[in-house]
Amino acid sequence: GDSAPTFGDLFAEVFQRNASPRPERGADLHLSLRLSFEDSLRGGARQVTVARLVHCRQCLGTGYVQAAERRCAPCQGSGVVKSTRNHMVFSKACTACGGTGTQAHTRCPACHGRQLEMLSEALTVTLPPGLQDGARVRLPGKGHAGPNGGDAGDVYIAVQVEADSRFVREGDDLHLTVPIAVHEAALGAKIELQSFDGIVRLLTGKYAIMNMI
Repeated sequence: GDSAPTFGDLFAEVFQRNASPRPERGADLHLSLRLSFEDSLRGGARQVTVARLVHCRQCLGTGYVQAAERRCAPCQGSGVVKSTRNHMVFSKACTACGGTGTQAHTRCPACHGRQLEMLSEALTVTLPPGLQDGARVRLPGKGHAGPNGGDAGDVYIAVQVEADSRFVREGDDLHLTVPIAVHEAALGAKIELQSFDGIVRLLTGKYAIMNMI
């Protein structure tokens, strides 16, 4: 009938069973980092601690370790496994032992065959100067390791910048409101301001009050 499998379907199933698992890319990690206003301007190095999956250090990410040679359980030592489909019998080499009928490895006791283990790690983040609130910093290859020997994902750090009581940032510019007396606005004055780099001296022009709202 129309629902009967074709030879292509049958052989495709066999080939799919024989195919080795493909490496998969690991998942990304997302963190947040809170910075003071001044630290966001200066940049520098910071440390963050992440808990991420890495390839098992005992089995090197294979999921198995060497053991005494024994008869292969899945194929009962024959080296061949059989499957049936609509009265047809297919034989293929046992993937557990590679067709040898014996096994010289066992499931890794550290990761229990999962290939991965959890590890807490301190990472150094280099922050460029001038980061704005909401900026993201990427650490490539520091996310979760991928199954079957796949590449690790990335770490993305969202930066949260605290507001400053004196300065307001607009793009790359800093704005500061300074109160002055009427006579200073009319006659001009020298004003000292405390900036992040030390004392800054400003000279106000005459009639500055006309520019005030």
